[in-house]
Amino acid sequence: MFPNQSIDNKNLDQILRRGSNLIQDYTVTHVETIATAPSVALAGAGAGNVDNGAHTYAVTFVTSAGETIAGATATVTVTDKTANGKIAVSSIPIGSPFVTARKVYRSSAGTTTPLKLLVTISDNSTTAYTDNTADSGLTTTSPSGDTTANAIELFTKNGLQIATGTATVPSLAFAAETTLGLYRSAAGFLGVSGYLDVKMGLKIGGGYTPTLSGDTSLARNGGASGFLYFGNTGNVFLGWDGSKFAFTNAGDIDGNGLMNLGSSTNAGQLNLYAADNTAGACNIRINATQANITAADVFANFNSTSGTEGSIAGTAVAGVIAYNTFTGSHYAQSNTITATSEFISGTKEVPKTDGDREWTEKIDFKYTKYFSDIEPGAVLVSTEELSLWPGEVCNTLPKVALSTKPQDKAVYGVYGGHDQDGDIQVLALGSCIICVTDEGGVVEIGDFLCSSSTPGRAMKYDGSDMRVVIAKARQGFSGTTGKIACSLIAG
Repeated sequence: MFPNQSIDNKNLDQILRRGSNLIQDYTVTHVETIATAPSVALAGAGAGNVDNGAHTYAVTFVTSAGETIAGATATVTVTDKTANGKIAVSSIPIGSPFVTARKVYRSSAGTTTPLKLLVTISDNSTTAYTDNTADSGLTTTSPSGDTTANAIELFTKNGLQIATGTATVPSLAFAAETTLGLYRSAAGFLGVSGYLDVKMGLKIGGGYTPTLSGDTSLARNGGASGFLYFGNTGNVFLGWDGSKFAFTNAGDIDGNGLMNLGSSTNAGQLNLYAADNTAGACNIRINATQANITAADVFANFNSTSGTEGSIAGTAVAGVIAYNTFTGSHYAQSNTITATSEFISGTKEVPKTDGDREWTEKIDFKYTKYFSDIEPGAVLVSTEELSLWPGEVCNTLPKVALSTKPQDKAVYGVYGGHDQDGDIQVLALGSCIICVTDEGGVVEIGDFLCSSSTPGRAMKYDGSDMRVVIAKARQGFSGTTGKIACSLIAG
C-alpha cells in the first residue's frame, strides 16, 4: 500500500498483520457499527401509558463525533394499556469503546415509521429500560444519516498516533500481556486525557525522555531525576529529584534518612533510623504554621471506626501541650495472670479517592489477640520478681499479680489488657476506670482509693499513708462491686 492511502476500519487489522514496516502514513476512518435490535415485551406490570397498537423499537449509538442511524428493529403490541401498558426493553446493544451513549427510538401505535426518540441512555453499559411513555411524549425523529465518521491518523512505520480533531481522544486498549512500543523521535509523546492503567508494567529506557501529558504524566529529564505525576495540576508526584526521594508537593526522604511529610495520608508503620549517637536521632517534629498554639490546634488524632479515641493538642496556656485522654502505663509479666491467644489474619478493602477517581485497595492484616479472665481496671500489685524481655534494654520492671489484701503499698496500677506480644499493660497514671467494692464504705467524688481484701478491687481510703493510695475517685459509688472513673496516681 502507498503512503496517504485512505482505508476503512474493516481492513485495518489485515494491514497491521502484514507488518509494521508496511505502515507509513495512513488515514483510517472509524464508522461506528449499526446497533442490533433490542428485545421488547409486555412488562406485565399493570396499567401504563403506552398506547394500544403495535410499536417498533430501534437503537442508535452516540460517539463524540455524532450518531449512527437506527439499527435493526423489534416490534411488540399493546392490546389493553389499562391492564398491561408498559413495555420491557432489554438486551439493549452495547457499542465499541468510542460509544458514550445510546438512544432508544419508538414508533407510534400502528406504525413502523417515523421512529421518534424515547430515551437517551447516557452510558455504554445499561441494557434494560421500562417504557411507560405515551405516543404524545415521543420527540425527535431518528437520524437519516450516520455522523460517527472519525478520522484516525496512523503514521511512521514504528509509531502510532491517535487523534480525532475533537476535544475527546478515543481510548486505546490492550490485553493484559500486549506490548506497546513507543518510538521516540526528537519530540515524541503519548498523550492521555485521564490516566494510564498498566497491568503488566511500564518500562522506559535507552536514555529517552518520554512524557505523558494531560491529567497524568510520567517524565524523565534525561539526567539524574525523574517524577511520576498524578492530577491535572501535577499536585501529587513521586520520584527522585537528584538528591532525595520526593512525593507530593511537600514530602521527601533525603539521603540521610530524614523524612518530611506534607499533605498526604499514610497507612501502616513509620520507621525512622539514624546513625549511632547522633544529635536528634529518630527525631520527629510536628510544626504549626502560626506563631501561637491554641486549644484548637490538634497535632495528632488517634481514630477508630467509631470516632476519635484521643489526641495530642495545644492548650490555652502557652507552651503547654495536652495529651487527651492521657494515661501512663508500664509493661509487665505475671506468673499468676494468664491469657489465651488467637491468631487473626485476613484482607480488608480500603476505599481510595483521587479527584473524581474512586477505587478500593486490598490490604492484608495479621495480629495476635489475647483474652484474659481479668477485668479491665482490676487492681494490680508488684511482686519481688522482675519481668524479663530477652534482647531488650528495659528489664527492670516488676512482675505483677492481682491485689488480695487491704491497703497494700505494693499497688502498681490497674489491668489494661494484654498487648499483641502477650505483655500486660499496667495503667498507672492519669484518667482511667477502676474496679471497686464497698468494703471501705460509700465512695464519694474526690476520695482516695486503695486495695481491698476482694481480689483486684479498690476501696475507699480515709488514712494518710500515700504509699497505699492507687487513685482518686472521679465518680461516687454506693453498690457492692462495680467500676468507676478515677485519676490514677500510682505512678
